[in-house]
Amino acid sequence: MPGATSAGLASAYKVMKDKFDKPIKIYTLTFYIALSSLFIFSFFVLLDKFTFSPFEISMVQPKQWDEMLRTLLSRAPIILPIIWLAIFSGTRRSQYERLYQEYAHKEALASSYESYRNQIKQLNTTSEDLQKELLSKAIDAISFNASKTLDGKHSEKPPTSKIFESIDIEKLKQLKSIFSKPSSD
Repeated sequence: MPGATSAGLASAYKVMKDKFDKPIKIYTLTFYIALSSLFIFSFFVLLDKFTFSPFEISMVQPKQWDEMLRTLLSRAPIILPIIWLAIFSGTRRSQYERLYQEYAHKEALASSYESYRNQIKQLNTTSEDLQKELLSKAIDAISFNASKTLDGKHSEKPPTSKIFESIDIEKLKQLKSIFSKPSSD
């Protein structure tokens, strides 16, 4: 790989790497907006009374479990899409960041290849084996498809499937038995 070729590859990898800057920023912003929205929405859902003069903040007091469950279910159509958006944007940001790192690594390798080759020549040894190994490693790194790093690692499962996978039936039965016992008031 002559110097011009490695410089050309480094430049191409830099262009590819830089293409991921904007999506990373967009998905990061989307993630933080979704989290902020959840925080603000949950604050207003729990807020019972707010006045400036005299300054007073009071939160909703829980009454019965069934009432709390109905309240939560009535707000689910608003909360669940925001949660999904936060998970989706976090996953996408992670994918773009991973690809960004892969191309940054390829850029660094391609731009430093020529200097590695010159250093091997300056060792004053039979450097043919080292040069062949360097070329082999460079070709391996260049031919590696960066999107392979994402295979199977960044699943797109919805939050509900993750919840259902983590449910322990025995613990649910224990909770049911605890809450179904008559109170001794």
